[in-house]
Amino acid sequence: MKLHSGIPSINMYQDLLDSELFLEMERYADSFLKEYDFLKDHYSWVKDPFHQWSRQWEYPFIFNCINEYLEDNQNTLVLDAGAGITFSPYLLSELSGVSQVVCQDIDPLLGTLYSRVNKQYKYTSPALSIGQLQNLQFNSDTFDIVYSISVLEHTDNYREIVKEFHRVIKKDGILVLTFDIGLDGVSDISPDKAQELLEFLCQYFQCEDDLAEKITKIISNSKDMLVTSRKIEKNQNNLLPWKHPFLSLIKSAFKNFSVPVKLSKDLTFYCAVFIKK
Repeated sequence: MKLHSGIPSINMYQDLLDSELFLEMERYADSFLKEYDFLKDHYSWVKDPFHQWSRQWEYPFIFNCINEYLEDNQNTLVLDAGAGITFSPYLLSELSGVSQVVCQDIDPLLGTLYSRVNKQYKYTSPALSIGQLQNLQFNSDTFDIVYSISVLEHTDNYREIVKEFHRVIKKDGILVLTFDIGLDGVSDISPDKAQELLEFLCQYFQCEDDLAEKITKIISNSKDMLVTSRKIEKNQNNLLPWKHPFLSLIKSAFKNFSVPVKLSKDLTFYCAVFIKK
């Protein structure tokens, strides 16, 4: 199943949920969480990272892009940037063609968790590196693939981070990236800021042709068809990482010193793959 770059429509999202790709990843994620159930105590955000509204698309998107890259490349070194600890780098470590996955995160407490999981894990285990994304402790041209799932929208240093991603990726290597976009005026980054981020990325990486279309244009022309947290809230509220959308909205408003344009928390997300120039 081919998952295209951009903001997915609700129909594309539903097609994925019915696909064998999703079901295979779901089985792996469920088994991983059952095997290492102590990780649930670490997840303050959600207790089940895979069954979260945007992650149900983002994880398969990352997996799909990396699998396509592996069709023509072997002995591939992968960096999970802003990894936390989830099933994802373990699943990727099992793919034929992946020599090693390195997980980078700023949280020093992850060392103990990775040690516990890696001690029991029967395949090649990911390695953990502790440090900031804007100052990666790796040589230039180290990784064939860098991927990052919904990290850049939570930092003010995305320009420095993008430059570091570009530095550590090998020529013709790829960056697979996802980030959330706030539609309510206060959450994460606005559509305008998201477009600014995309344009900055395209200064350092080759962009697919369909990335040239403005995010703001996509949202304004197709907002009724796109996956948003408000649409998910209506039917599958359990997939949202917040229990009280209005209170979460107010919290974001105070944090960002801004005024909501809607009376409910509302996000979408953008996914793309970039080739190093």
